[in-house]
Amino acid sequence: MPTVNKETVIGVRTPSFARIREKKFGKTDNVSAFLEVLPHKYYEENNLHGLLIEQIKDYPSCIAALDRFSSRI
Repeated sequence: MPTVNKETVIGVRTPSFARIREKKFGKTDNVSAFLEVLPHKYYEENNLHGLLIEQIKDYPSCIAALDRFSSRI
C-alpha cells in the first residue's frame, strides 16, 4: 500500500473483516451509527465501511450510502 499513510493503518488483516461480516455486524443497530461517521481516520475503518455498504439490500439505500462514502475516500 505505497500510497497509504502508515499512520492511518492499524494492521487488521482482511480475514478479520470476513469474520465480522460472518457475525452479521451489518445487521445490528450499531452499523447505522458507524456508517454516519465520515470521514474515517483509519484505512481499516474505510474497508469495513465498504463491506457494510455491500450488505445493504435496498438498491436506492445502497447507492445513497455508496455516493456518500465515495465522496469522502
